[in-house]
Parts: sequence; C-alpha cells; structure tokens
Amino acid sequence: MRMLSNSARAQLPGTVPLFQCWSSVSILLLCGTIVAQIPLAPPSTGSGWQLLRLDESPPPRANHSMAIDQATEKVVLFGGSGSNGLLDDTWLWDGRKWSPQTSEKHPSKRTNHSLASMESGVLLFGGSDHDVGNMRLLGDTWEYRGGAWARRAPSRSPSPRNGHRMALDLKTSRVLLFGGKADSGKPLSDTWLWDGTNWSEVSAEDGPSARAHMIIVTDTARKRMVLYGGEGASTDTWEWDGVGWNRMRPRTSPKARIGCAAYDSMRRLVVAHFHRMDASGEYCEMWGWDGVDWRLLGDFKDSSAPVLPCAEMASNLGTGGVFLFGGFRNGVGWFGKPDTIPSAETWLFSSK
Repeated sequence: MRMLSNSARAQLPGTVPLFQCWSSVSILLLCGTIVAQIPLAPPSTGSGWQLLRLDESPPPRANHSMAIDQATEKVVLFGGSGSNGLLDDTWLWDGRKWSPQTSEKHPSKRTNHSLASMESGVLLFGGSDHDVGNMRLLGDTWEYRGGAWARRAPSRSPSPRNGHRMALDLKTSRVLLFGGKADSGKPLSDTWLWDGTNWSEVSAEDGPSARAHMIIVTDTARKRMVLYGGEGASTDTWEWDGVGWNRMRPRTSPKARIGCAAYDSMRRLVVAHFHRMDASGEYCEMWGWDGVDWRLLGDFKDSSAPVLPCAEMASNLGTGGVFLFGGFRNGVGWFGKPDTIPSAETWLFSSK
C-alpha cells in the first residue's frame, strides 16, 4: 500500500446533506460561476472561517460530493443540484484554486451520490437522477483516474441508492460503502467493500442501524473510519477498524445528526460542520472528534461563517485545515420554499 504524503494525509466523506437534501430544480440563477469579490471574513479567536476570493469557481450547487485523488493530491468534485437542475461536471481543487475538467465519458447528472478516495484516483457510486418527483436511483460504479472517468462493470454491486456514504479503509486499501436509501425510501444498513474490481458485502450484524446522509470520514492518523449520526438514526458514533464496526461511547456528542465533515491532518481531528436552526434563526456549529470524544470547536451565528445546509467538506491540501464548498443559501427556506438558492462559495476553516 502506498503511503500518503504529508500534504495528502486526509480522507473525506461524500456529501452529507441536511434531512433528505432534495432541492427544487426550478430556481432562479442568482449566483454566477464567479465567486463575488468578498473580503476574507476575519477568523474568530481559536477557530474560524474565511471566505475566499476566487477568479473561477464551480457553478452554484448542493448535494454534490468531493474526495481526494491521492495520485494528484487534488480534491475532485462531481455533480449535485444546481440552479437550473442536476449537474454532471467535474472540478479539481488544488488547495488554492478551482479548475474545470473534461472527460469524453463521465457519469450522468445526479445528486446525493458519493465519492471516495482510492489509492490512485476516486470512486463514485450511485445517487439519484432527479431532485424531486419521478426520482430514479442509480447503482453504477465509476472511477476517476488520470484525468478521465471510466465506468466499471463489477459482477456484484450494492443495490441502487442515494444518501449512502463511502470512505477509504487505509488498513485494507478498500473503499467502504455504508447505508443510504432504497427505492422505497427505506433506509439501509448494509456494508460493502470495493477492492478495485468487485464489490463484496460484509456481514455486520452488530454494526450501525439503518440510516442515510450520515457522516463517514477516514481518520488517517489512526487508520479508522468514523461514522456519526444520519437521517433515521440517533447521535451515535461508530468506527470501522478494517475488520468490523465498533460502537464508541463519547461523553459528549453533537445534538445535530446530519452535516458534513472532513479530516484535519494538522490537528488530527475529524472536523464536522452542522447547520442548525432555532427560534433565534440559523447558525452553524463546528465539532471535532479525536477518537475518544467530541468537542465543540465553535458556533457561528453571523455572516462570518457558512450557514449552508447540504454543503460538502474536504481537507485543504497543502495549507492544512479543511474547506467547504456549496450548499443552500437561506437554509431556513430551502425545504420547499422558492427563495432558496444554491451557493458557489468556498470557505476555509482553521482549527486550533
């Protein structure tokens, strides 16, 4: 197994939306593909967010997915729910800027799919080809390697689904897939492993209960995968050790069940972002998992932080910390209201 370089010692989960995170597709385009020239928001004491000023950015979206291509040490972004419908574009993030990629063949438009790192390249599985109504779940497997997408034809695969999550098992060099939702809307509790050629289901009777839209992140320092929460589940924390699932017993846990997360290799923490709403309005919370307990890294109730449900996070290679892209602006209204729009903002988070 090839060891990660210092700048790539991070592995990220796929998108982890809020609730079902299905957006309306007939939304006015109020954000262009260029991020507005907004000054960096000053970080708060200890930990804070910075909104980047970029010359080029992916179009606004939510419910997309991102993962690290270890061969290039860049983060791959694919698909999601855009301002005018679903997307099938591919973008790379090098720690400082975005660049669009083209491939003669590529996965179809989709949302609520999942990406995961492989030893070389990125793996994509599943998702849905429509936001709401007449939704068809997908069960195809794709690999992105060397700047091109290639569809794989395994002899056995997980059933079509969305809202599942995947991450790389550093002990076995296999990609783990867990849960999601079936065609019936029923949450799933199955565990699968991808070995580069085929999928194999793992017997895990004592594993996490059925759920979707949970967090799954690889802790690269401890070589364990961390699972937290999810739709249809409690605020429970689990770890995969390369052989099976282990229920963790932290003294403190986030109250939110659904968010997005990434591994901060500099601080050796799984860092999670949760969009919250209460009587006072919207805000976001940042939590860190150290392998034993969760601790609150900060809560942010103003424009100095990305209060964005259905966003995605990844490690910011080279400069450290984690970054967040996309999500729904005006999260209070996103669930069934027409005034919600997807975002094209890129935010950096530094934790101390």
